[in-house]
Amino acid sequence: MYEQMEEALGIYSREARVLYLNPAAERMIGRPRDEVLGQIFWELFPKSVDTPLQRAFHQVALTGQRQQFDAGYDDADGSHWFSHRIYASGDVIYVIAVDITDKCKAHETLELNTRILESMAEGVGLVDDAGVFLYTNPAWERMLGYERGELTETRLSQALLGHLRDQGRWAGELQYVRKDGAPLTTYARMTAMELRGRSHYICVQEDITERKRDEARRRQLAREVEAARAETESERRRLYQLFNDAPAGIALLRGPDHIYALSNPINTELIHDEQVLGKSVREVLLEAEEQGFIAVLDRVYSTGETFINKGGLGHFRQPDGTMKPEYLDIIVQPTRDASGQIDGTAVFIFKVTEQVLALQRLEVLAEQLHHGEERLRTLVEASSVILWSTDAGGRCVEDSASWRAYTGQTLEQWLSPWGWLEVVHPEDRDRAFRAWSDAFTHGSEYNIEFRLHRAGGDYRHVQSRAVLLRQPDGAPREWFGAITDIHQRKQGELQLRQSIQMRDEFLSVASHELRTPLTPLSLLLQGFLRAASTQPDTPFTQLVTRGAEAGRRQIQRLVRLVGDLLDVSRISEGRLQPRREEMDLVALAQEVVSRFELQATTAGCQLLLHAPGPVVGWWDRLRLEQVVVNLVDNALKYGPGRPVCIRVDRLEDKAVLHVTDEGMGIPPEHQSRIFERFERAVSERHYGGLGLGLFISQQIVRAHGGRIRVESTPGVRTTFTAELPLEP
Repeated sequence: MYEQMEEALGIYSREARVLYLNPAAERMIGRPRDEVLGQIFWELFPKSVDTPLQRAFHQVALTGQRQQFDAGYDDADGSHWFSHRIYASGDVIYVIAVDITDKCKAHETLELNTRILESMAEGVGLVDDAGVFLYTNPAWERMLGYERGELTETRLSQALLGHLRDQGRWAGELQYVRKDGAPLTTYARMTAMELRGRSHYICVQEDITERKRDEARRRQLAREVEAARAETESERRRLYQLFNDAPAGIALLRGPDHIYALSNPINTELIHDEQVLGKSVREVLLEAEEQGFIAVLDRVYSTGETFINKGGLGHFRQPDGTMKPEYLDIIVQPTRDASGQIDGTAVFIFKVTEQVLALQRLEVLAEQLHHGEERLRTLVEASSVILWSTDAGGRCVEDSASWRAYTGQTLEQWLSPWGWLEVVHPEDRDRAFRAWSDAFTHGSEYNIEFRLHRAGGDYRHVQSRAVLLRQPDGAPREWFGAITDIHQRKQGELQLRQSIQMRDEFLSVASHELRTPLTPLSLLLQGFLRAASTQPDTPFTQLVTRGAEAGRRQIQRLVRLVGDLLDVSRISEGRLQPRREEMDLVALAQEVVSRFELQATTAGCQLLLHAPGPVVGWWDRLRLEQVVVNLVDNALKYGPGRPVCIRVDRLEDKAVLHVTDEGMGIPPEHQSRIFERFERAVSERHYGGLGLGLFISQQIVRAHGGRIRVESTPGVRTTFTAELPLEP
């Protein structure tokens, strides 16, 4: 058994004399056992003296306790590691050694690689073939903001894992959210490898968040620089355009000789010389020296002080040689270069001739205006409208004789803070106060109706309006208002609302009362038809059948009219609420088309339905049926002998119903009112009905959140289009 052992076995006396070596031990020490048997081991191998091997051997020889340890030895072939087990049995000691050099070297290599991975700045991870991370180094965890060991059960995305399985490698940017919530961008490289017969993947990633931010900042900076450059160019063009479009003459002069560098159209027109650029003022304006203009330019250029002269009189030579006087506002100011040195002057000339002449005329009219104000005040006081005004702060500071005459308030009451509210009806005071406060705060128009107490009488409805008058600079100056008595109009409106309410109540009652006799009459006619169907086909039976059918159609027509009246009543009372259910609009249209086949044949119309597929939504089936029936019935009525086309489509999140006929059409002036109650675009004498079908259809579509419209060319084509949201 010893001879066959793979481990090296030696049997020694307690003095370390070699008693037996197996073949594995011979190979380990590199000598045949015949040469070493009977000799002391320490003498044969002096390098083993004072080693863990000798110390362990002596310990076993003295105590008899088993020893087990690993130790390394250096020889000519390099370092070798052995795992030793030493134990005593009687007077002999057994030493078993196993060469673990390869294992130790692999462990050292693994430890070295681990230290390298642990010290790397890049994040490194090992993923198995199921996408589970088996290992991540500290840099990986620091990148994501986690402590060592906190990242557990991390998996690679299935899309990325699939790519690696197919291609064996991948590189690109990945986006993470760190533990602290901050965004993280990395550049990752992943490579497939075989480990113990299974596919694994090495992932190496580098934190490029700051680099991406720097790139983004550089791109943003580049955009800002480009934007600034474009803005500068735009400002330059805008400034040039502003110079050209300015309502003043503008000239830019360079140097002490005042050479023209720019002259806008108004300035060029004023001096009557279009070729001024590059010329001096002395060359262009021969009279400039005599009129003192050159001296002004020299003074501004030398001192840097701006010159301003308003309303001065200047004379300009005309093409015919005459001199034309002009009143001018002139501003001359210095221009400076990048270093701040004066390099020229800018001249701004405003022609104010008309203003000066107008001012002179205004002075003549001032006295007339004073007399006109007196006449206006007299006219205002005689007016039946209540006129009032406040200062810019909203305080009544001037008397209003018309207010006091209407309300009976004293001047003290009118001028007191919020004193005017005392004669406003108590129920309207808060609303009137808020309206005035809002208008005053926002500077908007004040327009409100309230009830105002009339002196010696009762409260009357009035309308109060006011506007804010501003200073020339836009600052508030005062509020000016007028109050009109609208009591008679309000009484008329009240009577009109009562009349409409009575009409609606009458329609509701009349509709219910009309429906009551129609039901038994319809049943009676149905009885006649059943009875006639059991009799022989005689002329009398045919007469009864035709009469009963005609009566039944008229009853159905009356039922529809009564239903329209009831719907009008419901709409007026706000009771038209759809009862929604999931339904197919195409199926409903098919049902209506089949129902109108006989009527279409009678009218000589071809009834066509186009629908690419089901259009399902949540609607009130009976109400939508009413809309389709009304539109198809109108198309057959007003387009006899022509085709009628119904089309149902789905457009994004809504259904669209088109009903088109080629009849008489609707004139443009009538298209805006045909959806109103009792409105018709044709003569009542030739076409029956109450004019309610389109009104009711529009209300039904609106109740579903949709809209209905008409497009018509008289004598060519009319299309009604209803759009309905698929969801409530």
